[in-house]
Amino acid sequence: MSSFKSSNKAFVHSLPNESTLTINISINGRACELNRSKEEPLMKTFQRLLKNIAPSTKASKKNQKQAEIDCTEPVMPILFNDFEKTSPIALDELNGTAWQKAKVLTVAGQDLEIIWNAPTIQKVYLKNSLPLAGYPLLPFATFVNGATPVDVSSSSAASSAASPSIPHHPFQAAFSDPDPTSLVPEVLDRGGDSDPSLLLCAWRWHRRMTPPSLSSLHVSSKNSPKQANELHSNIKTSNSSKASKSTTTSHNTPEDVLIATDDKCSLVKQLPESIRAIPGVRLDPIYTPSEAEDLGCVLSVECIPFRLYGSRTGLENFRGRLGRLLAGERMEEEGEGGEVDVGFRAVVGVSSTAQSLVAVKAVTKDTAESIRRSMLPPPSSSPSLPPPPSSFPSDLVSPPPFLGPPPPPFRIVTYNILADQYASTDKARTELFYYCPPPFLEADYRRQLVLAELVAYKADLILLQEVDSSAFTSYFEPLLRRHGYIGSYGNKAGKVREGCAMFVLSHRFRILDSKVIPLKDLFASLSRAKLAASTPSSPSVPPAVLPRAVEPFKAMIGANPGLEHVLQKVGTIGQLALLEDRMALGRTLAIANTHLFFNPQAPHVRTMHVYSILSELKAMVEGYDVKCRTRENGTIPTAIFFGGDLNSDLKDGIPGSLALMKDGALPADFWDWSFVASFQWNMATDGEGGEDSSVTPSTPTAVSPPFPPTSSAISPPSTTLCQGVSLTSPVGILRSADDLKTPFSNHTDTYTELLDYIWFNDGQDLNCQGRNESHSANSGSLNTLPSSSPCEPKIFPTSHGGVEVVEVATMPTRDEVKGFLPNEHFPSDHLPIIADFKWT
Repeated sequence: MSSFKSSNKAFVHSLPNESTLTINISINGRACELNRSKEEPLMKTFQRLLKNIAPSTKASKKNQKQAEIDCTEPVMPILFNDFEKTSPIALDELNGTAWQKAKVLTVAGQDLEIIWNAPTIQKVYLKNSLPLAGYPLLPFATFVNGATPVDVSSSSAASSAASPSIPHHPFQAAFSDPDPTSLVPEVLDRGGDSDPSLLLCAWRWHRRMTPPSLSSLHVSSKNSPKQANELHSNIKTSNSSKASKSTTTSHNTPEDVLIATDDKCSLVKQLPESIRAIPGVRLDPIYTPSEAEDLGCVLSVECIPFRLYGSRTGLENFRGRLGRLLAGERMEEEGEGGEVDVGFRAVVGVSSTAQSLVAVKAVTKDTAESIRRSMLPPPSSSPSLPPPPSSFPSDLVSPPPFLGPPPPPFRIVTYNILADQYASTDKARTELFYYCPPPFLEADYRRQLVLAELVAYKADLILLQEVDSSAFTSYFEPLLRRHGYIGSYGNKAGKVREGCAMFVLSHRFRILDSKVIPLKDLFASLSRAKLAASTPSSPSVPPAVLPRAVEPFKAMIGANPGLEHVLQKVGTIGQLALLEDRMALGRTLAIANTHLFFNPQAPHVRTMHVYSILSELKAMVEGYDVKCRTRENGTIPTAIFFGGDLNSDLKDGIPGSLALMKDGALPADFWDWSFVASFQWNMATDGEGGEDSSVTPSTPTAVSPPFPPTSSAISPPSTTLCQGVSLTSPVGILRSADDLKTPFSNHTDTYTELLDYIWFNDGQDLNCQGRNESHSANSGSLNTLPSSSPCEPKIFPTSHGGVEVVEVATMPTRDEVKGFLPNEHFPSDHLPIIADFKWT
């Protein structure tokens, strides 16, 4: 590593697909930017450079006279390809190759270090248009000029490398390759310089007071709906008037006050002086405004990119610790308060600043999270555990069975958070949720309240529905990661950009496997099988094996072409995960998260989907073969959980989608099947029209199979008889955590019913120990599973390793909800279901 030091830099930016490069230097206080062709020789570029840094011809006569006295024949700049300045680059060499290998530029008696493609921020922005005191703010950055770091998600890494200007989340921007535990050096093509490097971002925040007209308005409907609407108007006006103003350059006014940080963490102390000396610098981008200091202030954040050079070992260690810091782990100070010198060298890039468009507001304290917190049982105290791996394990070696004292209970939350795309429409504001003032339907307002709820509940597993894909990526996933959660997202199988999200507390559960199952793809196998059956084929080709999840419906779908069409239009997915309890090694649970089809006329579709999801969940358990541990008193099975918004209420009894789980079976004459022949669905997908918000939620239920549903929300089923399907639950009998006693989870001015559930088994053994060879060979393949299970689930007493409910959180009363949902205090039209479980 070179000992060359210079405070002066020459920044050279060159994109592979561009024919020009940009040179930025500052000589004697004069900034100069050159945009030159890569095919141009250095001589011509230097001539232009000397002309640009020459004294201005518009100077006063006194200055011109002084310049004539001082002026001598300009010396041609020299470009060196080594820091010792012993190897000059020829003047006839082309810009494209000369600047890329250059190390030092000598011009006008000064030596400037060449920074090739320095990390450069094109734009920093705060997507939150309504910052609230007490709620975290998360900035974003756009990198340019070849300095874009590789995204941490493997799916977007390729697109990141190909695009010169891509918005990145700050956590993603902190790393230069996907795996934070093994640093791959980024080799810069600069004449053999191959020092390992790490692309990082430093952040600092400022506050500035604003006129009372904005800062005096609080986000509260206690004054009047009119004032709330005035706030909404002010927000929109502020956004439209300021959005066009450039925020790519920092111009802090005298009123700006640097938000001081706490004592710099040990990570900052390891950085070179060029970074440590930046006032207020922090590696953590998140800032939570306080009511005491930030209320009424406009906040701004500056992103300062830099590339850190050092040894591979030093960078790997630094990177791993930074990943743990950004995941919420408290970092202990190293040494005795002194700075730790690990030999890093930093190249600081070009920064950028963004500011919030409205002042920080206060929010009333009686929000859902504060109301529900008083009703929740105290969460179990989790002992400190080592951080989990950042990716799924590559091996399936099972740890020893749990033999220690009983582990603490674990908490599961399921919550339909109301997709932004359904709450932000004109129809939502004027018809569906007319009773909710527009500011409280804003995505930036509701998201902050949802996040506060989720954090306050201290759950070990979180199941969310109606999650906008952008909300997951830019808000919930990075912020919940700060609280120790690993998040995954599954988009609905259609054009809508919302779906299900699952968050696993990494200190409690280890992720063994996970997948997203689009139900339409499963049922498409029936169409392919039917087509194959009608096409002549070679006798040596065996017939296709249908997935077990759809095989029972083959005859019914074949006799009803309309049903086949419906199943290819509905975009329901099943989000599945197989988890192992870190506090009870050997204990595993399989969990499914879903949002069933909402249409009241389609109870049969929901029932079919429940069966298929449970089948896939069982296949996942069998495929891994890690669920059955042994201990002295018997077999420890995998616990089964099924949660989400099932769009199945209890208004007139138990619908088929719930009866299948509750009773473990469903007869062929159950009333669900009477809708098969009559139901039609011609929408592009099930998400168009606003999911639950546009149609009265499902109420197709019945007391017993012989009686048709009586709900006024459902049209009478077709008189055409349809042969139903007799179903046996793939996982046996399940139990609702609340024993179906929760009064409601969805509450609007036209509808109040229970739609959200957590179902579980309390001691079923899914291990098919008599499995035959053909079944073992096919395990785990969606398209090759056998049509029937080689053995039925066995029911064991709960003392043999099941789970039981400890407590279910009390649902707020209608008075505590303070009107219809959503409103100022509750951000969704649904309420979460929260339950604590323990191993037995």
